[in-house]
Amino acid sequence: MEKAFAVIGGDSRMRYLAQYLRRIGRTVDVFAVDGLPDSCADLKETLHRAKVVILPMPAIKDGTIRNLQGASIDPSEIADYLRSDAQVFGGKLGSSFAPRCAVKDYSEWEPLCRMNAVLTAEGAIQLAMEQTERALFGSRCLVIGAGRIGMQLAKKLSALGADVTVSARKEADYAQIRAEHLTADVTGSYGLGLAQYDCIFNTVPAKILTVEQIEHTKPDCVLIELASAPGGFSQEDCRLLGRKYVSGGGLPGIVAPKTAGIWIADAILADLRQEVQ
Repeated sequence: MEKAFAVIGGDSRMRYLAQYLRRIGRTVDVFAVDGLPDSCADLKETLHRAKVVILPMPAIKDGTIRNLQGASIDPSEIADYLRSDAQVFGGKLGSSFAPRCAVKDYSEWEPLCRMNAVLTAEGAIQLAMEQTERALFGSRCLVIGAGRIGMQLAKKLSALGADVTVSARKEADYAQIRAEHLTADVTGSYGLGLAQYDCIFNTVPAKILTVEQIEHTKPDCVLIELASAPGGFSQEDCRLLGRKYVSGGGLPGIVAPKTAGIWIADAILADLRQEVQ
């Protein structure tokens, strides 16, 4: 028997996700999804019909499940109304959300993380082009962190003709950076100096650029924060020193919501297919 889906809350990624599932023939109810009318005015009834419940990315923020229509949903309401045989998928669910049914956090799935890194890198380049007054071609860029996002971004910047340095702390990362014909530096100490860069991108969710180090950047340097809280450098420090700080949080949902939504849907469908094999 076909499983009925419910998409609860979220931004335009969830709208495209729901529309995609409907287009391929799935039965989908929606509640509090940006840009779509609710299938039912009652959350309890919506969840009662669903065998598969999809929550947004992030699913829980500041203790509530939020959407762009100004409403908020308490996670306990979701937990109380879920069927015992339901399956719940969400991004960054947190440990406090523990309903009595199967729950999976798709933000931790490696294939989806890699695809989101591609979208984040593209969005970061878009931000850089919008926020600087010079071409990326010939510019000097520092990417802090050699993880999925950092390496995707560095390779794309290099392909556009930028002179790219990637900072890291592990020997294996230095080897990977050099194998990509990029310059390697040490995160935290930046032995090659910071005054040379036109743009600095951070992908590390820890403070790794002090106020003293920010002071040594070029006056027109643009610092783009891509990491989750607490981030790599302080917005207030940048403001006090006259540097341009740009927040790049949630870029997949901002620059490519249709692609991001479809990728999430495909990842969930693939997970469901694995269970019946």
